[in-house]
Amino acid sequence: MPDNETGVDQPVEGSAGNNYVDRCGIIQIGVYLLFVTLVLFVSLYQCWQRWPSCESPEAETSQTLPSENTVATSEPSIADKETSVSTPSPMSQTPPGKAGMPKPPIPAEGEKEASTTQNRSLTVSVDVDKVSPKSGLINGKTDVMITGKGFQEGATVSFGRVEAPPAEFINPTLLLALTPSHLAGEVAVIVRNRDGSKGALPGGYTYICSAPSRDLLFITIILAGALGGSIHALRSFYWYVGNRRLVWSWVPMYIILPFSGAGIAVIFYLVISAGFFSPTSTSNDGSLIIIAIATLVGLFSQQAALKLQDIANAILTKPEQGKDQATQTSAVKVTTVKLNEGHIKGGNEVTITGTGFADEATVKFGGVPASDVKVVNNTTITAKTPPHDSGKVNVVVTNPDGQSATFTRGYTYTEKVDLTVTSVDPGEGSTSGDEEVMITGTGFVEGATVRFGEEPASEVVITSSTEMMAKTPPHPAATVEVTVTNPDGHSSSLPDGYTYTDMETPADGGGQPESKLDKTSGPATGSDEVKITRTGFSSVKEVTFGGVPVPTDDVSYDNATSTITILTPPHEAGEVDVEVTNEEGRRVKLEQKYTYV
Repeated sequence: MPDNETGVDQPVEGSAGNNYVDRCGIIQIGVYLLFVTLVLFVSLYQCWQRWPSCESPEAETSQTLPSENTVATSEPSIADKETSVSTPSPMSQTPPGKAGMPKPPIPAEGEKEASTTQNRSLTVSVDVDKVSPKSGLINGKTDVMITGKGFQEGATVSFGRVEAPPAEFINPTLLLALTPSHLAGEVAVIVRNRDGSKGALPGGYTYICSAPSRDLLFITIILAGALGGSIHALRSFYWYVGNRRLVWSWVPMYIILPFSGAGIAVIFYLVISAGFFSPTSTSNDGSLIIIAIATLVGLFSQQAALKLQDIANAILTKPEQGKDQATQTSAVKVTTVKLNEGHIKGGNEVTITGTGFADEATVKFGGVPASDVKVVNNTTITAKTPPHDSGKVNVVVTNPDGQSATFTRGYTYTEKVDLTVTSVDPGEGSTSGDEEVMITGTGFVEGATVRFGEEPASEVVITSSTEMMAKTPPHPAATVEVTVTNPDGHSSSLPDGYTYTDMETPADGGGQPESKLDKTSGPATGSDEVKITRTGFSSVKEVTFGGVPVPTDDVSYDNATSTITILTPPHEAGEVDVEVTNEEGRRVKLEQKYTYV
């Protein structure tokens, strides 16, 4: 129960004693952390208010044109042209020197028709090929150079649906213009001549948000890192207070965390700026990414410090003594050759381990290329040995880029491999088979087979030239020899190497016991009490249900009645075998089965 005075648990014997923070201390620390967090939130909000906006208020005052689709499908009438010439908009005033130009006289009907035909024949198509520069700030006022053909004096330029100030006509292939303000994004650049011809370059110019100033970005990063550290401190604080384990030795950490978060955030910013961004050209979006990273760095300061340590190790670690760092470009290394001995005819599958293996790497044994080379991953290769004269040879792995590594005298060719079988462990098992055994000897190679008597074993795995694993086949009760045969036809046997026994015969004789379960079904959650009677055993070592052993504490044996009482272990629903093993290793498989429901 919590102490009435402090509100925290009394320390147990051997604990920190009166080192736990009392209620008053908890309130003071909590108020400090909440105050710091609130101040950081407010300060960060103030910085956010000064952050450059991606919305351009000036765009609302710029002259907006009809949609491009409308312009493209309707040519302006003569009356419209006269109106536009006589009443220009504020953003398209008549250029200096053109004011007061007399209005041309209206021709007679015949002259008008001839003039119209002549104008149509003189109309030149307008093409916009390039805009340089291709991007600028949303505030506009960026000088751009538009190149193409068919430009006429008095041509107007629009960026999207916003018309630019009057363009300066240099020649029919070049215009100079000043961009109007516009929302962020790609826009088409449209050039319209006074005769109504026009051309456009879709996506020809991109408006971008302005980046924050360097000072504002730096201050925001400090505040974001400190805020992350403060939130980290709050999370740790309420966890320890909630579990009533807050001690005074933790208090300095809570005071320092906001400052350490700010410091680590600044370091991360400098590292990122050096490797990924330019602090003076970072976009608005890029700056927000940096701010988010700074907050996470403060929140997870320990992980961030470890990452900085990794970066420092990568930069500052010196090469090994006696080696030139500039020449250490090869990362390929061969450390072991598994199954490192074989016949001179080759064909033995070996496993090569190391580092830096690349796809399509090649392998040579004594200068002879291996076959069936498979790069499993960057640390493992399997290959089949080529034919070679007897003796020890080098094993060389070469990557496609030419880098290679040599394992000196890593493989031995012999004219005859002495194949022997020395032991089988365990040397005894059930007549039903499916027992995993380890066979030891010499000269084992990949692809070897195993027989128990005349029956082939299953799941043969060669772990080395001296060890292999296999599962026994079913066999009548008997003692049989164990034979290993290599792919080259050589074989070796261990007489009386394995004994099959009828595991359903009890150790103390008496023939086949009539063991019975007092119940044959129960819940899949286990803990169902079951009695097994007439096992014929004088001791019990283990009871299993479907291969799941019953905990020792849940097994009791009454020797007088030869009755075992157990609590079933949990198991998936279904019918399972029940087996009992005595202290001598004999096992009984009950004829009855138990069903989990």
